[in-house]
Parts: sequence; structure tokens; C-alpha cells
Amino acid sequence: MKVKENPFTKDFPKAEIKRSKISSKDYLSQWWKVWVFGQYIPKKQLHSFRDPNNENIWSLEFSNDLGNILTVSLTLSTSMTSKPDASGTRYFYELIIFNGKMNELCKKENSWNFGSGTSKVWHINESQLILDSLQSDGILLIQCNISTENIFVSSDRRFQSELCWNLKSFLENQTLTDVTLITNKNKLYAHRIVLACKSPVFLTMFEKDMQESKLSVVKIEDFDSRIIIEMLRYMYTGEVENIIDIADDLVRCADKYSISELKESCGRYLANTLTLDNKDIIEQPKFKELSEVQPALIIDLLVKIASEKLS
Repeated sequence: MKVKENPFTKDFPKAEIKRSKISSKDYLSQWWKVWVFGQYIPKKQLHSFRDPNNENIWSLEFSNDLGNILTVSLTLSTSMTSKPDASGTRYFYELIIFNGKMNELCKKENSWNFGSGTSKVWHINESQLILDSLQSDGILLIQCNISTENIFVSSDRRFQSELCWNLKSFLENQTLTDVTLITNKNKLYAHRIVLACKSPVFLTMFEKDMQESKLSVVKIEDFDSRIIIEMLRYMYTGEVENIIDIADDLVRCADKYSISELKESCGRYLANTLTLDNKDIIEQPKFKELSEVQPALIIDLLVKIASEKLS
């Protein structure tokens, strides 16, 4: 049931509702900029935001009251979901501080029973690093994630890039592969779980009592092996090589296996490479490919042609 908006809280900015990629659960996420004015760092800076789901008001306070000891406090200022005398609700929270270049400086994860007026203070060990960064960049960014479940996804880019590197290595070295893709020229080895994660078509193949699931073999006769190799590369790493030569075939392959991000990327590449000064544009093969698998991009393309003619 939708919570009726409280008129006393509507002036506070709404936090963003995000969904965890791991558990498909929603959590509250808010970004806040902490400023420095010349060489002066204010003793306290306060930021409040509200949860659009239940109108709870949360507050973040960045404090420099203790000399070179910095603190960040998280407070449930007004709770619409618990009484003032209640023990509160256990929330999991994550506070991450970035410098102006979006490099992570420090991170705090914890859980606490928050009732109305409850605060939790974080004494930052990396205070000098953060003060130096604040003086240098003139700004800090604090990301605050809040949930009633422990569902946060790691924001460590090193972790994410390392995971992609490991997956790529497993693909290239055929480590623990459990499915074979047979093309017109080659046998390619991959991992069911990766294919199923990136493609609902492969997921259905492996979940149902189909031949591909029983034999752990997928026969692909309508695409050359180099197209399937690049499809796999994208599924494991998010990268494609030599797209200039294969975009038209790759967009059809992405369409067949419902890999939406790859399909859109190839479609936009094809749209951008069409010759707009050609009067017979609709006769171009790339236009035909787009009209079949990415019809929505045709509108973008026609707008682009019209704007160029008017300019």
C-alpha cells in the first residue's frame, strides 16, 4: 500500500530507490556533497533526505568539531514507521566517502536499531587523508545506502574489474567449462551460469528439459564462429573487438539471444555509421538490419537526418 505523503516532510529531497543486482531487493541511496570554502572547512554540515516509500526523514552530519578528528553521523530524524518509545527497526547502512575525482577514500558498513531520533556516529580513522583531499579538491562526496536487509553490492571497482578479469581468464583457458557451443567452424566452451545470467534465451534452454540442457551442447548454425566469439566476449567482459566488421551480424545475434545491452550498443553503432547524405538511405543494408531488430532507433535516425538538413 502506498504511504500518503506527509506535508511536513515534503520539502526534504527524496532519496533514490535502487535495486540490488544480487538479491533483487530495494534499498535507499543518497549522494551528498560536502564543500570547503577557500581554506575554511565548516565545523558542521547537515543534509536531510526522505524515504519516498514511508516518508522517514534521515539526516547526515559531517563534523569537524574535534580538530582533525572527523565524524559522520546518521540519524533517523523522523520515523513514520516506529513510535518514539519503540526499540526501533534494525537497518543496515553503508557510508562511502569519495574525493572530487570519485576515488573511494573510506567506507563504513554496519547495522543499528534506529527509532525516531536515534543516531549512529562514525569516527573516521582516515581523517587526515580526507582533510587533505577536501582542501585539494574543495569537495567530498558521501554516498549513503540504507536498507532493512543486508543487500548492498560492493562499490569497490577493483573487486568488479578483478571479477571480470577472472571470468575472462576462465573463458580463455576453458577452466571449469560446462557447455559447448558448436558453430559452423569451431567448438567453443563456456559456462552455463554466465550465459544464463546474460541471456534469458540461454536461461530457458538450461532450465527446461531441453536437448541443450541434457547434452550440454548448443548448436548454432546461423552465425559464424567469430560472431559467437564476440558475443561470448561481451557476456564475460562487456567488451567487443572489431565491431566495425561485425556489427550488422552481431546485432542480429544479440536479438536472437535477447542480450539487450549488446543489441542496443550495436544498433546505435550502426545508426551512427549510416551515410546520411545518401538519398537512397533505406536501400543501405545497415538500415535494413536496424529496421528488423531495433526499430526504435529508426526514429532517432530520422530525427538526426532532419536536423542535419535544417542546419
